[in-house]
Amino acid sequence: MTCGERIRQERQKRKLSQEDLAEQMDVSRQAVGKWEAGQARPTREKLERLSALFELPPEVWREEPPGRAALRRWQAATAVLAAALCLTLAVGWLLWPREGEPEETEDSYVDTSYMFPKTLPLDAEEVEDFGRWSLDPGDPEAVTEEKELAGEAETVFIDQFPGSSWLRIIRGDPMAENHTTFYDVYALYLLHITDPDARLVPLGRLAEYNHYVGSGLDGAEYFTNVLGHDGWKITLSQGAACVTSWYFCVGEDGVPYVLLEASGSGEPQECDVDGDGEKEVVTSFGLPIGWTVYDTKPDGRCVAYTLDQEGYGQTPVSFSAEDGFVVTDSIGTVMARYLLAENQLERQPQTDFSLADYPDAAGTRLTFSNADPDQVVYNGTVRVTLRQQAYLALQELYGITGLTVDTAFCTVSGDGSVTFSVDAAGERVFFQMDWGRDLCGGAEQPGCSLVWRSEADWSPLDDRLAALPESGSSWTEPEQASVWIYRRMDRLRDGELITVVRDPEDGTEGPARCFLYLSDGSYYEATLTGSGLLRSFSGPYPAKKS
Repeated sequence: MTCGERIRQERQKRKLSQEDLAEQMDVSRQAVGKWEAGQARPTREKLERLSALFELPPEVWREEPPGRAALRRWQAATAVLAAALCLTLAVGWLLWPREGEPEETEDSYVDTSYMFPKTLPLDAEEVEDFGRWSLDPGDPEAVTEEKELAGEAETVFIDQFPGSSWLRIIRGDPMAENHTTFYDVYALYLLHITDPDARLVPLGRLAEYNHYVGSGLDGAEYFTNVLGHDGWKITLSQGAACVTSWYFCVGEDGVPYVLLEASGSGEPQECDVDGDGEKEVVTSFGLPIGWTVYDTKPDGRCVAYTLDQEGYGQTPVSFSAEDGFVVTDSIGTVMARYLLAENQLERQPQTDFSLADYPDAAGTRLTFSNADPDQVVYNGTVRVTLRQQAYLALQELYGITGLTVDTAFCTVSGDGSVTFSVDAAGERVFFQMDWGRDLCGGAEQPGCSLVWRSEADWSPLDDRLAALPESGSSWTEPEQASVWIYRRMDRLRDGELITVVRDPEDGTEGPARCFLYLSDGSYYEATLTGSGLLRSFSGPYPAKKS
């Protein structure tokens, strides 16, 4: 097992996303992706931190000797050679250019999406009980505090809705049969946990005669921005191929309610599958697998869209919370990508980016001066649409400031330059992001550059730079502001920061220029005003020659 495969295995075992691991390791999500893909190897310090995080001995990161690995690859290659020769003929026939289909040239790429339908129809049905889901009352007396004290009931989950009441899940009324104990599972709430007179109020029974809860719940996690709501997701197996999640929210009066109950052959997942910036709930069913997508409308209604895999013949659509609805080949390469639209899935331009790359910016409504913002641009490194370039830039804005923009006017050029005009805090702000070739632009310079232009001496960074999150004290040096910005620029943060120095040629008046040096010698350049207001940030530049 390679170092990257080990990192991926340990991360998934702990149910961590690449973003979660990146945050704990003080690196970017892209750096974790490169580790797992074998495109880069963590430094010795990072490996020591991974060993501590995963509770693994240091020797697990030692990879197999090259000779042995080469022998295994040779054996595997000879075993599949005959099959590969046959597959080559089949793939050649599929990809042979036909009339009206794109041809591969030196400066283009093979777009396989034309092989699949532009749209896939969906069955739609309104969810009548959305937001007011009723639970079976059951027997509330089976899970009282007296029953818990007597050992006849047990709390398997308790936590608070932020600033409000507490949700509690209790299993009770145990019944032992054939060495297995079955329970009823109830949801209750407590308005004030510190009030001695407060009492548990039953919401209803989630499951009856269930033995899976004998080892606890399948999951309990706080969700945000799912179907336009926040709350607690409680998950429990109901059968060998049935998993149910209850999405609990809380009203202004502190009383919890069930927003939605969703069941599938696996745990329901949350993913923004329509690009509106809000996560939908996706469940699976049957063999071959089909899906149900729960999506809310502007008027608050919820619609369940059914994607029946049997109805699509030779369109092998699959789903994951990371990629959404896609068609992949046998080695996982995405051949076509679909987004949820009105009563159908629509095929999207085939690119190297998806909603997972700009989850916090996808809901912004963009007005382009370009004629076709969905034009695919290929610079020999990555494929991206002009619209995606804009969303990637807005995601960087969010990463630095936490600011989400409802609407923006932008101009995007094919070389990766994106210019925005946005309203923020009552001010008109202009900024420009120039993407480098390695990310999605045309410039040979890797990384990107970010420049702010404002009619007033203000930007969304002002409030963020007013205080150090770590200590609460004010910024005193531009070097501090530079480090703070670097740590929040997701696509730029690709190495270990070693030191930050002020340009010795800068005077005390006017903008301050800082250099941020990484462990490999490469560096970034930041220009700030005397008060720490960002004017520009660019890089990485290659190591300076001595």
